[in-house]
Amino acid sequence: MIPDQNSSLSPDFIIKIQSILMELGDDPFEIRLNNNYELMEDEYNESLKRWEILMEKINEKSVGRNNASLLLTDELRRAFDRQNAKTYVERSNKMYDSNQTVQRTQLFTVKMENFQLHLIADSSYDSYEKKVRLIKQIDVHSPFPEDILFSTIWCRQLFASIGVFIISLRDFSQPLLNAKKLYFKGVLLGAEQEACARARRTCEIDMGPNFARFKIQRSMTTMKFYHDIISNISSLIYTHGACWEPILQQVNLSFELIFRPSNDPSPSLTWWDKLRFLFHGSLKMNSKQISIVFHASLDPYNSTELIEFSFVNSTTQIDTGKIQILCDLDVFVHAASKYDECRIIHLPDVTITFNLNWDCSGNKNDHHSVMPCAQDKLPEYTCNQ
Repeated sequence: MIPDQNSSLSPDFIIKIQSILMELGDDPFEIRLNNNYELMEDEYNESLKRWEILMEKINEKSVGRNNASLLLTDELRRAFDRQNAKTYVERSNKMYDSNQTVQRTQLFTVKMENFQLHLIADSSYDSYEKKVRLIKQIDVHSPFPEDILFSTIWCRQLFASIGVFIISLRDFSQPLLNAKKLYFKGVLLGAEQEACARARRTCEIDMGPNFARFKIQRSMTTMKFYHDIISNISSLIYTHGACWEPILQQVNLSFELIFRPSNDPSPSLTWWDKLRFLFHGSLKMNSKQISIVFHASLDPYNSTELIEFSFVNSTTQIDTGKIQILCDLDVFVHAASKYDECRIIHLPDVTITFNLNWDCSGNKNDHHSVMPCAQDKLPEYTCNQ
């Protein structure tokens, strides 16, 4: 059923927040394991210093005497090791016994400053037909069924700005993502497709002992976003490396504990399939500098051994299945030596194009025909039949 075409214009939304901080806590076992490793490493270095000082004093006193005192070196070493173990246990108990030591608890941190969001209703898209027509204009690469209906559909003019946007992992000095002075404007449309019979799950509602249980049908379809947005970014730095892979996997596992799993028994999608299923349209980014930094060390706390790909005065166009970058490309090598920030490649006026092709059994862009399935309505045939 198509909604009323003469519905009144929806209200505008203006949100202004000076500071936003979201933290995802780390596993307590991982925290203690990291603290114990740091303490063990520090105690080992301190024991080497103590042993060196002790041997210097012994050598000073044994000058001009017999070397018989050297026979006591083995016994002295065993006593020294016992004292080191006792010192380590005392330091460990002191670290966990009092509240004086501030321990790291965060695994994943998102911080935003000076966030402003304006969602303005536009009379040009006040009817159901106009919004559907806009979906066809934005998502031109996807086939659009003629009989498709949307249970929820809305459209807004988007104006947003973010002063600082930082994503950090644990207590690493270098953030995963660091962006400054972001501005967005364009059209944002959200639509939820009307569920077919297979995409409706049955829920039983228990109202209490004095009321009978009754069943309702709930839709399993998700909200999709269609956008035509232009953004301006002052600077953006994205950092990655093999040394951060275990932490990123831990972040994924933690988010699986936060978000409720899907009622669809199908295998879960990868993050790139989820993005291309939920977001459709174009995004154009103009930036003074975008840097992609890769760690050249297995130390996750490394901040010196890096390889940086810098896109200067870049224009990035992201469309369905295609990413195009126009920029001046510089490649730097960072090292803790006199060759720090050594530029090894400079390519002016470069055009970089990525064409993305998805291995699918059907049309890779036909997301409208993809429907979730309730557990009690699974088909009796496979996708190959």
